[in-house]
Amino acid sequence: MNTKYEQYRTLLRKFSDVNFANAVLGWDQEVMMPPKGAEHRAQQVATLAGISHEQSTSNELGKLLNELKTDASLSEPEKLNIKRSLKDYTDRKKFTTEYVETLSHAISEAFQSWQAAKKENNFKLFEPKLQKLVELKRKECEIYGYKDQPYDAQLDQYEPGTATKDIDALFADVRKKLVPFIKQIADAPQNDSSFMYKHYEKDKQWHYG
Repeated sequence: MNTKYEQYRTLLRKFSDVNFANAVLGWDQEVMMPPKGAEHRAQQVATLAGISHEQSTSNELGKLLNELKTDASLSEPEKLNIKRSLKDYTDRKKFTTEYVETLSHAISEAFQSWQAAKKENNFKLFEPKLQKLVELKRKECEIYGYKDQPYDAQLDQYEPGTATKDIDALFADVRKKLVPFIKQIADAPQNDSSFMYKHYEKDKQWHYG
């Protein structure tokens, strides 16, 4: 057993636990939390995001990753784990804990505003919070750094090595084939879907199922 790799796994588990706890708070915010708890919840989520950031950018983790990246005894999956973790570590180190907490707080506030705006059908309630998020995300792109398009910085977090121009080329090809295909379907005789809008007794549905 590689002792250093086990140390790496232990450190990852710790800040993953914080992230999972934060996810539970996020779930509760969306489905159970009373509206008056929004302000406190936003602060709680931001605090945990800051703790997770500090753990995931610690000098201890950075030292381990740099030692493990040249460890020939690791299996291929383990090497890939280290490679990805080192990239994530390097990216996270570009941000301050203050920025991470600010972004997390802004996301929570925006969610509550969006809920209120949706309920009242009033976009103006959500607009200032959305604007703040857009500004923070633009700043995030600058912090990450990019070559051509700001969105490249965001895209790289989910599809490493992929650029906006690659996605543009992909969707241009999809559009070329999909639009005529959809028109062909729309112009064809349509199936009778009236049965989907009829009322069916609950008990009969249950027995049929």
